[in-house]
Amino acid sequence: TAAAAGLLGLTLGGISLLSISRPAVDPSVHLFDDVAVRNSLEYRATIQPGNTEIERGTSLLVLAQFERDVPSNATLTFSTSAGVERTVAMTKSLDDPVFAGRMSQVNEPVKYKVAFDEQNSEEFIVTVFDFPAMVRSDALLVFPTFTQMSEKTLQDVRRISAVVGTTATLKFYVNKPLTTATLAKEGDDADGIKLTQNSADPLLWETTLTIDESEKFSLKLVDEQGRANKSPPGFAINALLNQPPNIKLVEPVRDVQVSAIEEVNLHATAWDDFGLERIGVSYSIGGEPADDLVLADAKQGKQTHPVTHLMALEQLHAEPDQLVSWHFWAEDIGPDGQLRRTASDMFFAEVRRFEEIYRQAQGGDQQQQQQDPQQQDQQGGQNAERAMELAELQKEIINATWRVIRRETGTRPTTPFQSDLDLLIESQTSATTQVDEFVQQLQDPLSQAFAEQLKTQMAEAISALNEAKNSDAARPLNQAIRHEQAAYQTLLKMRAREYQVQRANASQSQQQQQNSQSRQQRQMQQMNLQDQSNRYEQERLAQDQQKQTEEQRENRQVLSRLRELSQRQNDLNKRIVELQSALDEAKSEQEKDEIDKQLKRLQEEQQQILRDTDELQERMQQPGNEESMSEQAQQLEQARQNVQQSAEALQEGQVSRAATEGTRA
Repeated sequence: TAAAAGLLGLTLGGISLLSISRPAVDPSVHLFDDVAVRNSLEYRATIQPGNTEIERGTSLLVLAQFERDVPSNATLTFSTSAGVERTVAMTKSLDDPVFAGRMSQVNEPVKYKVAFDEQNSEEFIVTVFDFPAMVRSDALLVFPTFTQMSEKTLQDVRRISAVVGTTATLKFYVNKPLTTATLAKEGDDADGIKLTQNSADPLLWETTLTIDESEKFSLKLVDEQGRANKSPPGFAINALLNQPPNIKLVEPVRDVQVSAIEEVNLHATAWDDFGLERIGVSYSIGGEPADDLVLADAKQGKQTHPVTHLMALEQLHAEPDQLVSWHFWAEDIGPDGQLRRTASDMFFAEVRRFEEIYRQAQGGDQQQQQQDPQQQDQQGGQNAERAMELAELQKEIINATWRVIRRETGTRPTTPFQSDLDLLIESQTSATTQVDEFVQQLQDPLSQAFAEQLKTQMAEAISALNEAKNSDAARPLNQAIRHEQAAYQTLLKMRAREYQVQRANASQSQQQQQNSQSRQQRQMQQMNLQDQSNRYEQERLAQDQQKQTEEQRENRQVLSRLRELSQRQNDLNKRIVELQSALDEAKSEQEKDEIDKQLKRLQEEQQQILRDTDELQERMQQPGNEESMSEQAQQLEQARQNVQQSAEALQEGQVSRAATEGTRA
């Protein structure tokens, strides 16, 4: 009964509640709004940059800017066409309603969106593009015939050193189709050299030119969208001249005094950049035409070739007081395809007497014989010394004339030709004037006859010099130097004649005493003359020493540069090996991407070493260095190939091969 009563009461209470009307609800009041309403908010955000296009390999910064309400966090999600998806947490910028997230190194098209509080922005597309760029430049070199060199291909090169007349086909590989490719000359606003697209390979642009002068270019590229390459690479051509042969005397390297039966060993070396046709020596006695003797034929270029010759004066029928001159020469093929001869310095051998001669004068009257013997010896010694001074002056004139002859090997005279001839004519005229003054002091008839012969020879030399000046041609100089040498020999005879002591009829004791004094005086004079000869040789030696000092300085600088490159390559090799080990141990894609970035930086460093190697190689091929550094240049060429192959292996991702080639380099 009690239970039934309770159930009835509950039923009546429920009916009474249904009959009560609902109170009005205030719409401004939200109960539990931190939960229920939050899930229903729609945030309004502006996503930048939206759909966009960026350069391949660069990063992209994405911004999400909210208008009113700001979510507590946001994430950036992007995916590649291959389906690889990555998420990056975005960071809030202080109190600004902006979240930022970055995609690093975008190498392919991606799609991205921003997520915040279980909401997503629309999906945006990022496409990538490449600026036009040169991938590699090669050169095919076809050398002139006279070089006797086969054609050569240089890979991945930006500096070319080749002899004038070489035909160079330049090939530039680019990263994408182009509309134009131009080699613009440095400092020239003209159109430059237009490259031609290869019909078989649209990514290859090329041109063929003949190297005639050194030039610098920059490669300008324009793609189909009108984009130009950001940093046009430089390209340099170093035009090398076909240098004449270089001859160095080994022994003797000075003028000598010899006897008429002596044998003089002549030794020299010859070097040429592209090969020698003949090597020989020429000698002349007493101003007679020079005789040529061929010592070697057809020698290879870029090598030093020694030659020797034993000059037997007895076979040449040399006589005392004669002058023997000699020089070495070498012939190569010049730029015009014709035979070209280059001569060394000229040296002299004075043929001395077998013994000093003292004899009584054959001529003269009684009064002359009664003159003071000491005074006669003194006068004779002074005349001999004066003759030697004139001989030294004549030797300088001969050497100066020979320098002009050696220089004037072209078809047209050089700029200083006329002024040099003026100086030679002036010097020979001055020597003739001094001979006229000297003749007045001579009393011996034979010496006076020598003096007249000397003036004739000097006059003929002046005439030949004037002929060369008036005709503006070097050919008459060969005749001039013959007369100059004949004059030099005559002066040697005059000196010897004046050293013959004239004696009157004197007692035996006086004769011995005067002979002793004369010998002492003559020895002092010879010492003085030897000093003059030494000064002449010292000037030549000083020039050689200065040249050697410059060569040593250049050698030290090149050696220092080689050491630097070697150290840089060694350090790079170690880093390549370290990255190879790290790459083998890498597990995540992120670790591999970071290693790839480092390898790319190493590739750029390897490319820079390659560029610096080319620069050093060009320096070693300069005319002043080419002979002394010929062997080293060939070794550097091999090292350069290893450096280039290491850079190529890094570009292809072959890290192990890159380390091997780098070690060889």
